[in-house]
Amino acid sequence: MMIVMSFAVLFSFVYVLMHVSAQKNEQKTFEEINNLGISLQNEFLLASELEDGYMREIYVPVTLNGLAYSIANGDVADAEGYLEITFGDLGITYNIPRLNGTIQKGTNTLQKKDGWLLLN
Repeated sequence: MMIVMSFAVLFSFVYVLMHVSAQKNEQKTFEEINNLGISLQNEFLLASELEDGYMREIYVPVTLNGLAYSIANGDVADAEGYLEITFGDLGITYNIPRLNGTIQKGTNTLQKKDGWLLLN
């Protein structure tokens, strides 16, 4: 009986440790996704405020912490766009200026020409 109770306590302890570890990993992944999203959002907002002729290369990582994710942009209204980063069931959307082009993982060229933000 004592051995069974010991295994039950040990199993419960291991389960709690695994659960806490999984939560910390999810939080870390969320923070990395959010940091990437905010960084890109700030880059697009800055470019929209600058004069024509602005050009910069932006690198979007292929994975975040070794984990696959997806990234997309689109239009919401005439002057507004969105950036969406998705990992598993988690999706975060950021408001950005309207872009002409599609963001991709790897190197992206951002430029402002004739008042428009052009990507790739």
